[in-house]
Amino acid sequence: MNHLLTSFNVVFPMFVLLAVGYVFKRLGLLHKELSSGINKLIFNLFIPVLIFKNIIDADLATAFSWRLLLYSVGGTTAVFLLAMLLIPHFEKDNRRRGSIAITLFRSNFIIYGMPFATGLYGNTAGAMLSMLTALVVPLASIYSVLALEYYQSGKPSVKTICKNVLKNPYIVASILGFLWLLTGWQLPHAIYSPIGSIAQVASPLALIVLGSTFAFDDIRKYLRYIISCSALRLIAVPGVLVTLAIVLGFRDAELVTLMALFATPPATSCYVMAKQLGGDDDLMSQLVVFITLISILTVFLWIWILKTLAFI
Repeated sequence: MNHLLTSFNVVFPMFVLLAVGYVFKRLGLLHKELSSGINKLIFNLFIPVLIFKNIIDADLATAFSWRLLLYSVGGTTAVFLLAMLLIPHFEKDNRRRGSIAITLFRSNFIIYGMPFATGLYGNTAGAMLSMLTALVVPLASIYSVLALEYYQSGKPSVKTICKNVLKNPYIVASILGFLWLLTGWQLPHAIYSPIGSIAQVASPLALIVLGSTFAFDDIRKYLRYIISCSALRLIAVPGVLVTLAIVLGFRDAELVTLMALFATPPATSCYVMAKQLGGDDDLMSQLVVFITLISILTVFLWIWILKTLAFI
């Protein structure tokens, strides 16, 4: 019973924030244009500041782990390769192939995974997730561009890939955070305080705005994609990679970090990328929305299962 309550207490606040966003949308208080503007702030300011703060607050001896980084990169790469290999056998439309592929390997582990990971293991898990951004975010960005451009032209552009990676605010924040952490210096309180205030707002605001994107108009049109991609993203991928992580000895904060990476829905930025690079953005939008909704239940179950089995 205690494990159920812990799982509920971790996941339910995220559901409330998503619901607040949806209700605000229905009331006309968070319309599409406003959500779009706030999303830009979240992407370019709030989440990068959160990443930067988590890294500079980290205890390297506790949070840094080569095996965690290597497993995260290996797992992401394995899902990418399998998706690129298998999807063409089940989907003929090239625009949809790219959108389905990035749904499977690019997760929302910063916006969605950070709240429950830090809810369970505090700054240790937050720092571990932030450190993963240094490798996993650029890697996922490269794979996303490769998948979308490959299915459009068959010739991915190295220039486009490099441009998308180097201008990503998450990556910039990660690099700056690591550089500052390595100096061993403390930020002056006058600077650290506003950074802390912005970081504290980041995850709740991002979840509220994500909730405002929920729409149920085209669910019948995309139902088979929603069901299949949800099963793969939320059950199959974590089922294999989290189980393998347990076999390899990952526990506690490290295991929760990997769960945040592999068991969360696709990143909201997938929609923007699909729209910019010729993927099926309508399908991508539906997948992000509905897999996020379904993940409220599956993340709850993953936490409960791992708690019950004493792995976290």
